[in-house]
Amino acid sequence: MAREQTRELAVRILNSYAELASTAVNLTNDDLDKEVPGYGGRPTAVRNLLYGAANHNREHVNHLNKILDVTGQPPLNEAQAILAQSAQALGLLNGALLRVDDDSLALSHEDMTIKDVLEHIAGALDNFVEYVGQANNS
Repeated sequence: MAREQTRELAVRILNSYAELASTAVNLTNDDLDKEVPGYGGRPTAVRNLLYGAANHNREHVNHLNKILDVTGQPPLNEAQAILAQSAQALGLLNGALLRVDDDSLALSHEDMTIKDVLEHIAGALDNFVEYVGQANNS
């Protein structure tokens, strides 16, 4: 089953989110009150635009699932269901990273720094890719 176009669209979405997060992560509460040209050029508070982005994603997750359901696509298999849970956890991690800047990488608790934890997560994922990839080679 080809997934190249799907992967390209997923990467585009992730890159767009990363750009939004990079643009917004250091906004102050006062910045959130500022009105900018938003929907249809109407003045919209930045806060409302950020909520709009979050709600828009949730809305279309439901939309995608509805399309898949009504067109008779099979439900997630076990591997896909596990990966969906992993993606949710990755989303939570990504959210937690919004609080982390380079200066806070050195913060520590129980003999691990934030940087240690992040490097551990990255290394473990690399290992899981290698281990799980062996199923495709056997």
